[in-house]
Amino acid sequence: MASRVPLAAIAFVFVLTTVSCGPVGQTEGPWQSGTRQPLTITTVNLPAAHVGSSYSAQLTATGGARPYSWAVVGGDLPAGLALNQQSGAITGTPAELQASTITVRVADSSLLQQQRSLAVLNVDVGAPLLQILTESLPGGSPGVPYRAQFAAAGGTPPYTWSVEEGSLPPDLTLDPFTGEITGIPALEGTFSFTIRVADSGSATASIAMRMQGIPSSVAR
Repeated sequence: MASRVPLAAIAFVFVLTTVSCGPVGQTEGPWQSGTRQPLTITTVNLPAAHVGSSYSAQLTATGGARPYSWAVVGGDLPAGLALNQQSGAITGTPAELQASTITVRVADSSLLQQQRSLAVLNVDVGAPLLQILTESLPGGSPGVPYRAQFAAAGGTPPYTWSVEEGSLPPDLTLDPFTGEITGIPALEGTFSFTIRVADSGSATASIAMRMQGIPSSVAR
């Protein structure tokens, strides 16, 4: 007759086998705490904006599960700017001088354990960019009084004008306060130079110019 194994022994073997299979619920996956990097907004500063000029800034983040979704949850973007919720890009054309402080939030795409991160950023809209409006100068003639006016826009007036490179034709001068060139040129020929304008802040703009002299025989 075959020997019988006690029931207690059978139960004991079953328990040992179950334990040897390893703990349940430890499968590695992106949804588990500790297996992915914390979601963090890495954008610290936003570039300055200017009234009437196209603006573009990119919010960035690391960690979490992509793709991200972005939102402004505190404060308001300056008029004319908008945040793309999918890309995190802030774009547009500012309409007025404004200084804004906003709180942006990014959320990752995890379904089981979504992460979020916040950041406080400043968006400053300054005066329009400084630019020289004058694109060319009229020609001059030897011995004939000459006058030409440079014009600028944007920045913060008043402006200061100067010759940055090269030189004006002999006997012509540039008024640093009005941007006007005056005088009686003595020589004929072609003269190249660069004009620079600076506003009362720290903005500058430059433009390369050429003045064509008219021979005295033609001028008569």
